[in-house]
Amino acid sequence: MNRNEAFIASLKEWSNSISNGEQELKGLTFHLGYSIGVKGLEASIDKLEERINYLVSNGIIKKKFLIDGLIREVDNYLNRKIYFLGESIVNNEYLQESYLNDFDIVPEHAQRKSKEDIKISIIESEQQIDQWNRIKSTYFTRLNEREWQDENIRK
Repeated sequence: MNRNEAFIASLKEWSNSISNGEQELKGLTFHLGYSIGVKGLEASIDKLEERINYLVSNGIIKKKFLIDGLIREVDNYLNRKIYFLGESIVNNEYLQESYLNDFDIVPEHAQRKSKEDIKISIIESEQQIDQWNRIKSTYFTRLNEREWQDENIRK
């Protein structure tokens, strides 16, 4: 398995190991694809893989550099989700407080996402990060890195 295949396999395994994995993978592949120039709004693992292969095979970017960058972008994407969920707790509390102070009532749209719901989402996001880190560590081991380096030297 080469570096590209390992990256795609790790994304697929990650999506299969989390709740709502198919939906999460669509969001992630859209983000990654957009970052590397995938055209169109349809996000898919196949389009992402096609674009990676195109960039590497046409010598536009080095495989290791691209895959390492995409791995870091997955890390950043998952960590930003937690950050924004935490921010939404603060914003939601402020919104509810403002409505109570100004109108003595909190409208339904301000009550929709309770603090507990958001905390549950944060826990799920943390589990997604833990799963990603576990899977990433099985695919991108030092031994695999050495094999990929040796393979590049032989070419």
